[in-house]
Amino acid sequence: MILVKICGITDSKTAALAAKEGASFIGLIFEKSSHRYVTLKQAKEIADKTKKAGAIPVGVFTDHKADEIQKIVEEVGLEVIQLHGENARLASQNLPHHLTRLFVLHVHANGTIEAADLSSLDEKRDFLLYDGMVPGSGETFNWDNFHPIKQFRFFLAGGLNAENVQLAIKLKQPTAVDVSSGVENPKTKQKDPEKIHLFIQKVREVA
Repeated sequence: MILVKICGITDSKTAALAAKEGASFIGLIFEKSSHRYVTLKQAKEIADKTKKAGAIPVGVFTDHKADEIQKIVEEVGLEVIQLHGENARLASQNLPHHLTRLFVLHVHANGTIEAADLSSLDEKRDFLLYDGMVPGSGETFNWDNFHPIKQFRFFLAGGLNAENVQLAIKLKQPTAVDVSSGVENPKTKQKDPEKIHLFIQKVREVA
């Protein structure tokens, strides 16, 4: 079964709804410049509701250093972290072993993967997450020319939506698919319950 991660959720009601629809992971963004940013108080509330609804909260980090990540992880109660920015990825080697990492590799529009140091990762514990060069932009990359690293399970992100997710799954067979802008109302930039339902339904049809 292909798992689903809904990223950039900013309220507990939407988190619970997404989990009820079948999302396995709910992404909480700690990058302050993002319109999807959540405070520690918001994150703890969302994480608690996410767990009660049967899904796993994921902390998304960019320029955070290891001590900052560790503090947030402890305060919010996280077991899974997404290391997106350069500083966050470098911090991986200094974080507790028990934390599951979603280690982001950026993919150019032509489908080639940016090089990164994967030495801190454990292929049994961790996942790679492939995303476009501008996360959250809603832009896809060339899937035909994209070749994921074989020894790691992986999440596929970057411009996914209900219209294209089935093709992406058929072409690349990811462990999980990750969506944010693809389930948002483009005018309000808020998550749309109907789009979440449709996206997960489309995944289930091919998973």
